[in-house]
Amino acid sequence: MSVSDDYRISEIARNEEQLSQIFVANLIVLQDEVTEDATWLAKHLGVENVDEIDGVTMTSGDDPEGFSALSSFKRNAPLSSCDPADYDGEFPTPNRIGSEYQCYFEYAEDSLDDLLDVPEWINPNSDKPRLFDRFLDESRLDYAWLTLNGTGWRYADAAAALDRLRKSAPADGNFQMMADIWISFASEYDGGY
Repeated sequence: MSVSDDYRISEIARNEEQLSQIFVANLIVLQDEVTEDATWLAKHLGVENVDEIDGVTMTSGDDPEGFSALSSFKRNAPLSSCDPADYDGEFPTPNRIGSEYQCYFEYAEDSLDDLLDVPEWINPNSDKPRLFDRFLDESRLDYAWLTLNGTGWRYADAAAALDRLRKSAPADGNFQMMADIWISFASEYDGGY
């Protein structure tokens, strides 16, 4: 997610191996060499190609396009590491809706005008709290979740909605924990998103 890009998100990894290698690469770039910290992180994330990662960071730093030189990025390359014309994933690209399960922040703002059949939760002008209530009443927890991940919310209202979703969702420890953390942070902010 990029604060400077109106909180848009980008796909930097498509699997755990890629994400772990990005973490190691970022630490190498931050510390300007392979340090004990980078070696420790690599070990604990199961990353065995630290030398390969270091070589990539020497030529491209932590630029996502440079990660395409890593062997784990040769197949299933994330959008940020490949030419959009070669991309075969589900993340939305210009002029293409990815899958049914995308949220507002996954789209470049200027690309929404050109897309057909945009789901209601992506429309920046839809009434998100009302839409959320409708989806929750219809037991469409997936769509309710996607609606929370779009503009048109005051933090307090989003926190209350997430609490309702959490109580409606099947027991999932990770989701419950994430919801608790988000709700506690949201209660500290005025305004919305």
